[in-house]
Amino acid sequence: MRNQLRKRPEYSESPDGVAPAHTERSADDADAITRTLIASVIRGCTRSREQICEDMSARLGRPITPSSPFMLDDFTSLSKGDAKTKTPARFPAAWIEVFCQATNDDRLQMHVMGARKRRLIEFAKAELRATSDQRERDRLRHELLEEGGRP
Repeated sequence: MRNQLRKRPEYSESPDGVAPAHTERSADDADAITRTLIASVIRGCTRSREQICEDMSARLGRPITPSSPFMLDDFTSLSKGDAKTKTPARFPAAWIEVFCQATNDDRLQMHVMGARKRRLIEFAKAELRATSDQRERDRLRHELLEEGGRP
């Protein structure tokens, strides 16, 4: 039996551009969105698939290749899998961190962590920006006071 290809769903990012916007979805939809995200990360990476696989192999201590036996391409395929299993290969959760390091893109980690944790991270980023802005204001204030003149 031939593999049946499904249409790749649109990957829509949340307003922060990091993780996909979530709504209630079926398991098949969630799987397709994850595959689409992995494919998007790979396409947007400055490294080739081979370089990503080499980096992942070194970090995991096992061979990861663009093609068999451990196919990076299989984790992005929306086909129904081979004739025996009818299930496409699933990206191992234990590889997510290594994949994100190899691609220098943390969207997959952000995607799987859930909405509340993403909001906590966005809050922390906003706090860091505010701290950085305050330090810049303090530096400018100090410079102006050192000059002894009025602004």
